[in-house]
Amino acid sequence: VRCLLTTAAFTCLLLTLLGSCLVGWLLWLCVCLSGTGQPIEALGVFTKFGAPPSPQNFNIYRRVARDLMSSDRNQEYSTWADLREMMHTVVSLTFTQTQRRRIGHWERMFCLSSSLISIALQSSAMTRSRADPTIAEEFARFSRIAHFCALREATKSQPSLNEVHAKLCVSLLRYTEDLRADKAFHDAGVACKDVGWDNMAFVFLNRYLDLCEAIEDGTLSALDNTEFVGTDVPFEVPLPQSVCLTEEQREEIKEWVLAVSMDDKVEPVLDKDDRGVYVASLLEPRSQRLLPECVVSGYPVLRSGVNFDDGFCACKEEWNKFVMALKQSHDDQLKDVLRFLGQLCAAPQNPSYAFN
Repeated sequence: VRCLLTTAAFTCLLLTLLGSCLVGWLLWLCVCLSGTGQPIEALGVFTKFGAPPSPQNFNIYRRVARDLMSSDRNQEYSTWADLREMMHTVVSLTFTQTQRRRIGHWERMFCLSSSLISIALQSSAMTRSRADPTIAEEFARFSRIAHFCALREATKSQPSLNEVHAKLCVSLLRYTEDLRADKAFHDAGVACKDVGWDNMAFVFLNRYLDLCEAIEDGTLSALDNTEFVGTDVPFEVPLPQSVCLTEEQREEIKEWVLAVSMDDKVEPVLDKDDRGVYVASLLEPRSQRLLPECVVSGYPVLRSGVNFDDGFCACKEEWNKFVMALKQSHDDQLKDVLRFLGQLCAAPQNPSYAFN
């Protein structure tokens, strides 16, 4: 018996040491990949082997997330979904239940690779006591952005969800302190133009052109923020080194903006809702209160919506469109979004339409 116990203890110690070496090697590999401009490859490593929730690893997680969000490339659904999963894992294993509740429960997901679960659980107990709540808020925001970006890609190929796709592009403008601003405004403008929302398309594409000039000048000082006063769209955003489109593509946008500016039917104003406020703004200007964010479109839930666990909700119109597209198309990406929402807020996996 003593020999068996000794052997078992040695085996556990050996496995722990091997696991620690594996974690260290994987982190070194991800640092190298991210440092050489390969954040997707680094994310792939974390997706396959897991993301241990140790504070010393937070910088590489942040680096991977920021590199992907600030890229001028169009990322695929799988990339955003993997980033969403990674950030949820880190936050759910690192921060206390009280901290998670305070930031809106976006981090309840758990998706760590089985090869590293035991190591992660051992370290999480030690890291919870010294975890910084501001990091929890930051990482939860990253997972929220990744969720909306993934859903944006999933709705892109669904004709019945073209307005939901446009709303997601517009909603992501509130996160341009993290996302690349010129690309976000371009995408929002094009999406609005595609669904006939010419007023907002004009505002967003004109803002894109202004940001291109700011990038070339290296300063935001000449940027006019009048249209976005009283909204949750940030004024101060990071400026990349170069613009995200070719000169030819920018000229096409300039021509469209110029043509629309001479159309009497188009007004260079943002659409407003029943509050008399920019339609996508979560911020109530008078009370400075934030309205709930629809988990399908990112738009504010103004009236009674579809309620899920932990205070999450969706606008009925967007939820019904999502459910209809899911039932009709049986699309794998939409199914994956529903799976995520099921773990996030207990959204039903056999969803029904909301009428009441």
